[in-house]
Amino acid sequence: MLVVLKIPSNFFENGKSQVNIHLCVVTGQPLANLIPLLQEQPECVALAVSEDMDETAKRFINTLIHAGWSVDKILRYDSVPSRDYDSILMRAMEIEELLRSAFPQGLVTFNATGGNKLMALAFMSVFSEQPHRVIYTDTLAHRIEILYPRNQGYVDLAPVLTMELYLKASGKTFRSRQDQDAVWRERVIKRRAATYHLAHHADELQALVSKFNKHFSEFNNTRTLPEPFRLEYLSHAVWKKAMELMVEGDVLDQLSGKECWYAKSSDTARYLSGAWLEEYVWHEALRCKADDVAVSLVFTDDSARKENIRNEIDLAVLAHNRLLLLECKTGNIAQEGKDADIIYKLDSLTEQAGGLMSEGALISFKSLEYSNRDGQKVNTRARAGSVRLHTCEGSQLKTVHLHIESWIKSGKW
Repeated sequence: MLVVLKIPSNFFENGKSQVNIHLCVVTGQPLANLIPLLQEQPECVALAVSEDMDETAKRFINTLIHAGWSVDKILRYDSVPSRDYDSILMRAMEIEELLRSAFPQGLVTFNATGGNKLMALAFMSVFSEQPHRVIYTDTLAHRIEILYPRNQGYVDLAPVLTMELYLKASGKTFRSRQDQDAVWRERVIKRRAATYHLAHHADELQALVSKFNKHFSEFNNTRTLPEPFRLEYLSHAVWKKAMELMVEGDVLDQLSGKECWYAKSSDTARYLSGAWLEEYVWHEALRCKADDVAVSLVFTDDSARKENIRNEIDLAVLAHNRLLLLECKTGNIAQEGKDADIIYKLDSLTEQAGGLMSEGALISFKSLEYSNRDGQKVNTRARAGSVRLHTCEGSQLKTVHLHIESWIKSGKW
């Protein structure tokens, strides 16, 4: 079956003697097809679709429309075999002939990244001749290899993906992100010194942060102002400095002459029960000059729109078309028995929302090792590593920017 959408009458009226068309084999990992399209911006996109990729093709077409291609410039060629080389070759020859007929002045660039090896070989044998072109997206080396014409080398991948488009390509729809709220950003900047003090004195402030978590967590999701926060004594200099910075940053207000503090806003509870760590990592990721950094990123699954199930990740960092998803925790997740659920969620979202070009990281204020009452050691770090999640904990928070910077530059944490 061939679905060719009507070619607009003005398609050739752009002053170009040659129309650029990209031909892709639809695959379950769409970014290798999408990135060259965004980078080279062909006038027309042609899709070769095997029977088992029907739904995937619909999702990819939706992504292309979201990226700016109009429906009338997307062509879909169905009934492409995924096995039997001769059958694949025959279908590739048919598609090549149809493209020549539809675009007499067209230059077809075949992206050999999608599909299985037989499909790539068959289509390459057809399109490896003038006036066509064959490319391959090497996502690990971050470049587009030009396979035909020969001896053309490669082109570096440009950072062309946005956060929304990355999610859309993975079958997700962006809903919201907290860092787009101007009021939130103003508050975050004002309390930045307090945030950095907490992160850079993790060893000395373990007990104080535990008190914050215990007192403010019950008010986390309410608009009710928390009850006053009291400390019996404040002799430790690092603790004292922390409370002073909370006052200076408009987080808390101290009752004159007493070790008692009041929340300045309903946002205080969320901040002091853990959101400060998200803000710290957000500051550090921006410092590393990532392409985009989102806080409290919320998205839904396109395959279950009616259910409107919302997924939220603490932070998402986009750099060089790769996505890093981070969960930030200030409690003792191993001691509280929450580590398995947190790791499962992070691993699942990393795979679903990011695919092969994404990674996940667990950022913890407290140590990820814990010995229970029976003397058994619970090693959350090892558990995270077993599903290839990165970690950063405790006093390592001072250097989290080095991990993010390394990931941006080389893909290594």
